[in-house]
Amino acid sequence: MRRELRRRLRPDDPEVEEVVTAVAGTLGKNPREIKRFVNVFRFYAVIRQERITAGLPAPDTLAEVTKLAVLAIRWPHLRAALGRQIGTTERDTVLSLLEAPVAELPEDADWTARKEALHQSLVNAHVPDRLRANLLGSEDLCKLLAANPSIGTTAAIFL
Repeated sequence: MRRELRRRLRPDDPEVEEVVTAVAGTLGKNPREIKRFVNVFRFYAVIRQERITAGLPAPDTLAEVTKLAVLAIRWPHLRAALGRQIGTTERDTVLSLLEAPVAELPEDADWTARKEALHQSLVNAHVPDRLRANLLGSEDLCKLLAANPSIGTTAAIFL
């Protein structure tokens, strides 16, 4: 099974190429950044498979792994903050907190409404001002967090 997974996750594999194409706009045009994304994606996919095999919690889909890899490449300085536990369980993270209010908004909600929902959620959770500013400072990050699939409850093992 491991050998098959490694074979399927080669950079020239059509499935990997499809994933890269799907996130290309989020990553930018830098070939090194794209290569880093592919490597992190493959690494996370292997970890996911190992956790599934061991009967441990893991992301349900490769789309979730993709979103986690994008976060790790584009916003590495926020990984620890996004994985920070803010509730009673390890799945209650800043990331899950950020995904929740956006999911409740209508899909056609504008950026201002989305940012205000995120801001209020962070204020209510007593997230420090500086961290709040870092999390809300990137429209691209907020858009990624608003996009499906939600990863907040499974992300703690990767962040």
